[in-house]
Amino acid sequence: MKPPRIVPFTFAAGGAAALMLAACGARPQDDAAKSAAPSTFSAPSAPAANALCSTFARDCAFYACLEAAHPCGSDGYALGYGAKYCARFMGQTKLSERGNAWRNATMACLQSALVPIADLAGAVSCRTVTDSAFASHARCYTQPGHSICALPMDDIWTILRTLDADALSLRAANQIRSVLSTCLDPADGVAAR
Repeated sequence: MKPPRIVPFTFAAGGAAALMLAACGARPQDDAAKSAAPSTFSAPSAPAANALCSTFARDCAFYACLEAAHPCGSDGYALGYGAKYCARFMGQTKLSERGNAWRNATMACLQSALVPIADLAGAVSCRTVTDSAFASHARCYTQPGHSICALPMDDIWTILRTLDADALSLRAANQIRSVLSTCLDPADGVAAR
C-alpha cells in the first residue's frame, strides 16, 4: 500500500497531516527500519545497585537501568517501548540532519522526564513508570527548536515507518491529538520550530 497523497502544506501542516493519517491507520510499506531492531529486548547486565540512571541518559542503556531499578518485564514501558524504539530510532539511517537532531533532542527529553522516576529509591509501580513516560511524549516531540512539526515530510514518513501498531494505541492516539494541536496552532507551531 502506498502512502496516501498529501496535498502540499507548510511543513507544520504537512507533518500534522502525516500524523493524522497514521492515526487513521495509513501505513507506508517500507518496514526496513522495523527489521533493523528486534521486536523484544532483554535488559543488558544490570547496573550496579547504587548506579543512578541519570548517568545513562542520552543512551539506550538508560532503559535497561530503568528496568533494573523498577522491573516491569518485557511488556513494561522500559523494555517493551522505550528500549525498543530507542534502538530503532538510533539505528535509523534515513533521517535527514534535521531529523537526526529531532531524534537526539527527543531522546534526551524523554529520558530526562523519566530520570526522577528511574532514580527514585523504593518501589514504583509499572503503571507509574508508563504514565510518567507517556505524559512527556507529546511535549518532547514538539519541543521548541526540535519539533516534529517542522520536519520535512520525508522524515515524518521515516518516523511513521519505524513504529509498530503499539504506537497507535488509544494512549498514543491522545498523544497524536496533542501533537496535532500543537502543530496546527499558529502560535505553538511557530514556537515549536
